[in-house]
Amino acid sequence: MACVTNKPTRFTDPLLKQLGLDQFFPITLSGDSLEAKKPAPDQLLFVAEHFKIAPQQCVMIGDTITDIVAAENANMSSIYVSYGYGDISDIDLRHPLAVVDSLDQIIDLLNAVPDARKGSLVLPA
Repeated sequence: MACVTNKPTRFTDPLLKQLGLDQFFPITLSGDSLEAKKPAPDQLLFVAEHFKIAPQQCVMIGDTITDIVAAENANMSSIYVSYGYGDISDIDLRHPLAVVDSLDQIIDLLNAVPDARKGSLVLPA
């Protein structure tokens, strides 16, 4: 997993550390980590390269249209989290793999579908 945000590093790193979330992200890219930020694909492609995996094998989980468009621009699948900053009406037109209301649904989704990046998905009941 990686954390990719457009927020500056000076806010991102202390917040992740304070919440105890930094341990889950071997790599964090903030808005000032690279020259371009989301919706440009640069941050997401950097993460894929860091983990030595193809962008098509990645899934971007985001809560704004910027996240979903960044995934499209990087040739990655996406999952939209409905409780963030975004507006679902913007997201529907972008056709993410799924729209979820909780992180638990993402885990269930990825566990239930052997290759979540191929074809349509149905969330487990």
